[in-house]
Amino acid sequence: MVKRLGFFIVVILLIFGVTADGKGTADTGSEAGTKSAYATYGRVYPSYDGIRRIMNTSDISEDSQFGYIDEEGGLIAECKYDQATDFVNGIGVLKEGKVITAIDTKGKAILTFDSDFSDVKYYDGEKGIVRKDGLDYLIDKDGSLVSPEGYDILFYDPYTLRNSILATKGDLYGFIDWSGNVLTPVEYREIYGSQDSFGIMEAVNQKGKHGFITRNGKVLVPAIYDDAGDFKEGAGILYKGGKAAFVNASGKRFTSFVYNNAGNFSEGLANVMKGKKWGYIDKTGKEVIRAVYDHPADFQDGYANIQNADESFIEVENPLKKSRKINVYLDDRWLYLDREPVLENGTVLASMRETAEPLGYFVTWNSATETASLQNDEKILYLTVGSKQALVNFFDDGVPATTEVMDSPAELINGRVLVPVQFVAEQIGAEVIWEEETGTIQIKTAMGFSQ
Repeated sequence: MVKRLGFFIVVILLIFGVTADGKGTADTGSEAGTKSAYATYGRVYPSYDGIRRIMNTSDISEDSQFGYIDEEGGLIAECKYDQATDFVNGIGVLKEGKVITAIDTKGKAILTFDSDFSDVKYYDGEKGIVRKDGLDYLIDKDGSLVSPEGYDILFYDPYTLRNSILATKGDLYGFIDWSGNVLTPVEYREIYGSQDSFGIMEAVNQKGKHGFITRNGKVLVPAIYDDAGDFKEGAGILYKGGKAAFVNASGKRFTSFVYNNAGNFSEGLANVMKGKKWGYIDKTGKEVIRAVYDHPADFQDGYANIQNADESFIEVENPLKKSRKINVYLDDRWLYLDREPVLENGTVLASMRETAEPLGYFVTWNSATETASLQNDEKILYLTVGSKQALVNFFDDGVPATTEVMDSPAELINGRVLVPVQFVAEQIGAEVIWEEETGTIQIKTAMGFSQ
């Protein structure tokens, strides 16, 4: 099994936009744009804190240069810089040659970093990560080193790692906090990023044993197992003595080591091998589809196309569809939602990411303000938990955000954000049909997003 720290590498490129050298000045402006920024620049990144990072080329290259615009296309920093970070906590970082400067959302410089720093990898006005003399260090709000200890690599992403920082020394990995305290000893030879919203990562110690670590640097499952699989949909796989078992996001096994092989969960079900045949279990460990198949397949859009021994295929419907009181369909395809939708005061509320992302939205969540942003190339929606008022802003039209009143507010239930399906879907021009008799909500788009 060959694995890499690919998750972290991809996020580093997306968050920090590492580029080659270029030249620029610190000119800023506020003229509102009337032409689409997407037609003006090579690439426009999503809005964070109302500010979008821009790049003069469509792909990162030696000629790439960066800057910032606001949501109306107003220039915050010219597209002339070697490097720029996405805004965090109202602060962005620009690099020009050896000069690295933090600016606010008005384009005003608030801090120029020590010239000995070759890079500022993260800074939010309170803390940060810098590179100096080939090592990474933690800094405080003033840009001063928190401790003299440096690491080969320090990586932090506020959307996946919360308050822990991935640290490497040589070929070993661990986690520290912002004070430099060790959360997980830097003694693992590999840590793999998760595709799961729970942010749980697989870890391998120096003896080759596998376990799981949370995004807060806590050892969820000790590295004592022969192998493990990625966490998906809140569950991971452990292997011991040639058998597989499943563990949940609390670190508790909900099956015994009884399976000869297993696959990750897809649409609420995981394929498992008993003897020489494959079946499916749910997230309680209950066998919901008997182990009678010769080859497994993941569920997609409510169905699994399973191959028989004679190479013929059989289409098996996801039994979760029949067990739910409310189901959501997008362009006639079933949307699997990890948490079942609810009906409140005549409004269907469904899981934010699982509903919005198939509709083409890029979703971010601010836990401090309990506000979600859903954005595409046309507009951005701001939904705050408990409020019926949604802010809607069309990009690059020179008009400030307007307030629209929803039938029901977004809600935070058992750690999941639920949003009004009809409001979110209609914002992209979709038609929404509620069939009360069948408990079905149909979303019809002109684009056919699910195709």
